[in-house]
Amino acid sequence: MLLARVFVVLSLGLLSACTTLQPATDDPSLQTSFDPLEGWNRGVHTFNDTVDRVALRPIAKGYDAVV
Repeated sequence: MLLARVFVVLSLGLLSACTTLQPATDDPSLQTSFDPLEGWNRGVHTFNDTVDRVALRPIAKGYDAVV
C-alpha cells in the first residue's frame, strides 16, 4: 500500500512538469502555458460535455428518481 502511494505521488509530480512556456516575452508575468494539443482537448471537452448534457445526466436523474 505504501509503495502504491509513493508511486502515485511520484507520477503526479512528474506529470506536473509537462507544461511548457511560450518564448514570446522575457517578462515572466506575461508568459502563459503552451499546449500544442489545445484544439484537440477543446474538441474532446465539447464532445464530453454534450454527451453528458444530452444523454448521461438525464439517465442519472432518472436512475436517482427511481432508486
